Formats: sequence, structure tokens, C-alpha cells
Amino acid sequence: MNKNKRLKIGLFIDNFYPAIDGVVIAVDNIARELSVHPYRVKVANGVYISNEDNIKYLSKLSKLDEDIKTGKVDKREGFTNFILGL
Repeated sequence: MNKNKRLKIGLFIDNFYPAIDGVVIAVDNIARELSVHPYRVKVANGVYISNEDNIKYLSKLSKLDEDIKTGKVDKREGFTNFILGL
């Protein structure tokens, strides 16, 4: 391996590790903010939800919010049913 390639690889590694540290710090900050274990944040970060699903869930939550505020549904029961329906 020539000297130029070694230098490029060395620079890549030097630039790569701070990026990883930044991700770890971000995960820790999110976990602290949400008062959960960092593992839960890492697992949730790997979950992909399509835009269509996001719209569908937001619509269901909006309807649930309206039903709770008008007294049609108990908030605990309604939210439990929402979660179980995912």
C-alpha cells in the first residue's frame, strides 16, 4: 500500500470516529430527554414508518383526541385500544 492511500485511509478513520461519537451522544441525549434507556432509542431509531402510515396514525390519534375531549371515550381505554390496534 502506498503512502498516499495510507494517508487517505487514516484521514477517513479520523473523520469517521467523531461522527460515531456524535451519534452515541445524540442517542444518549434523546434517551435522557425521554427518560428511557438508550437501547430503546436505538431500537426505535431502526423502525421505518411510511408517510401513509404516519398520516393514518395521526388521523386516528386526532379522532381519539376529539373523542376523549367530548367524553365519548375514556382516555386510558382509548389510548390502550389505539396502541393495541397498531
